[in-house]
Amino acid sequence: MRILASAPGKLVLFGEYAVLEGAPALVLAVDRRARVELDKGKDKDWTLISQPYLEREVHFTLDADNAVRWLDLSKAERSRLRYVQRLIEMLSKEAWFDAASERGSLMLDTRAFHEPGGVKLGLGSSAALTVALMAAAGATRENACQDRPLPQLPSLLSRHRSLQGGRGSGLDVAASLYGGAILYTLESHTQAMPRVIPVALPGSIRLLCLWSGRAASTGEFLTRLQAWREARPEVATWLMGRLEALARDGSCALEAGSPEELLRAMAEYGDGLRALGDASGLDIYSAEHRRLATLARQAGIVYKPSGAGGGDIGVAASNDPERLDYLRRLSESAGFLCLNLQPDSRGCEVRVEETSEGETHGTYITHS
Repeated sequence: MRILASAPGKLVLFGEYAVLEGAPALVLAVDRRARVELDKGKDKDWTLISQPYLEREVHFTLDADNAVRWLDLSKAERSRLRYVQRLIEMLSKEAWFDAASERGSLMLDTRAFHEPGGVKLGLGSSAALTVALMAAAGATRENACQDRPLPQLPSLLSRHRSLQGGRGSGLDVAASLYGGAILYTLESHTQAMPRVIPVALPGSIRLLCLWSGRAASTGEFLTRLQAWREARPEVATWLMGRLEALARDGSCALEAGSPEELLRAMAEYGDGLRALGDASGLDIYSAEHRRLATLARQAGIVYKPSGAGGGDIGVAASNDPERLDYLRRLSESAGFLCLNLQPDSRGCEVRVEETSEGETHGTYITHS
């Protein structure tokens, strides 16, 4: 049995940080996909290819205690595969893999989430990989339903959060599972099952994604933000409340279907992020984001960081394609990389290939 699975990355158009307070976030799946190939075989050991982190094939076994035992991996290579190892061990512990008897090959590919120099772009690669690998592993389970449904969002969220130290909202996981554009809202501060509503952006809005030139750590930002909130609770409450209100304004603009109102909501949310960064000392609007925002103002269009900020991706939005083209030229002249990202209506997809009487038959699994 051979399983092929993939899941898209994400952009956040508004709702960063405030989503953790119960505010809605507008999230868009984009056509950079994590890809997984899982082939059950009779080999003695598991074979792994993990791109772009390794340039060669490596081997491991799964012990009875569900631990990965690398057979030919250096210390530096193990460090690069730390997340992959924890993900495999988690799936083995929960019987998604049969550690005692199963063998096979595993190919993991998240190259689409990196810029040419190998730096992460900040499009949610770990979430997309988690969704794709769990979907691939689940499709092989003997006790799976006949139609082999994809893993459900609560299961994916709990596992991804455990791998991320309990931090984050999980909006990237939802985008990878469902695809398209969604409004994502946590129902409570306990991070219970979120509400996910498929939405459509106004048809005239176009986006331009820009790489700031450096990677950022969302986990580090969340840790520092929490420390600042504990030290300055009154200021933090006011600023977070402002972001919550702006996110709800954005949701109303989306519901109204007005491109002008949505663009104004995105611009105001970007201003709210800048105020949060200035007050907390978080570099949400880094020097690179500030430079891109200046270029966007010169072009007469909206710009904001997408996600935690500090680096990674920024997104410009307009209902005037000529203005976006002008910003593209300005940004490239200033040395920034413009990314050719497109919305991806497809969420996680799995193809199960089974061979019978010399013929290979494939079945597709998608989220319904």
